[in-house]
Amino acid sequence: MDFFENAVNKAKDVFDVACKKTEEVVNTGKVKLEIATLENKLSKDFEALGRIYFEQIKETDCMDEVHSLKCAIFEKQEKIAKLKEELDNQ
Repeated sequence: MDFFENAVNKAKDVFDVACKKTEEVVNTGKVKLEIATLENKLSKDFEALGRIYFEQIKETDCMDEVHSLKCAIFEKQEKIAKLKEELDNQ
């Protein structure tokens, strides 16, 4: 009987360890998912902030760097519009 009890106790111990490891993996996955979700939201917040700032400066003359970036954005927007138009005409 000792052999059977030892085997059952060992099986319980193994099961407990497996459950703890599974719980750790699940918790780690949840935290990683939450981090990814927050990083995505943060990225969207930065994008929204950038759009607000861009709308405020697009009609003004300001620092050379900002002006250069503004011009680059306009050029890219025009290229995108032309490419979309080409796609529509195909």
